Amino acid sequence: MFDLSDKRSKRRKTIMGYAQMDAQHGVLLAAMDFEWTCRRAILALSKTPTVMIYDKFIKDYVAFNGLLEAWKAEVLPSVDGAVNLPDLLNKKLAWSWVCDAMMCRNVIVHGTESRVSNRECRWAVLVLEKACDVIASYVAECGKDIFVRISR
Repeated sequence: MFDLSDKRSKRRKTIMGYAQMDAQHGVLLAAMDFEWTCRRAILALSKTPTVMIYDKFIKDYVAFNGLLEAWKAEVLPSVDGAVNLPDLLNKKLAWSWVCDAMMCRNVIVHGTESRVSNRECRWAVLVLEKACDVIASYVAECGKDIFVRISR
């Protein structure tokens, strides 16, 4: 769907385009983008060799909660005191919104409810894309880039 070098603006534009055609597809793409952005940020900001982190992504840091564990274990606290992903995101949007948006994704993927409204889906897309913007900006402020090959 995306290339490594596709910057935030292109990713957002593509996802919003799909979300306009089918809101549920937009949620799935936005959730994918959020998870990808989190993983890339962890890779970029960690001191651990990337091959070891990739292995942990498979064995230890799985699913949505795994991203939180990985961030806390691998990313050093920022100068402004953000020590975990919720702290970082709470500066620009409510962490609970991100959790709700990912729950919308879960409902779609797992079919736990019959239907998610287009309004809920559009809201989830906006929240997840804003979260990606915040994370990507933070990584850039730290002097790193998530849109290039990362290896240590």
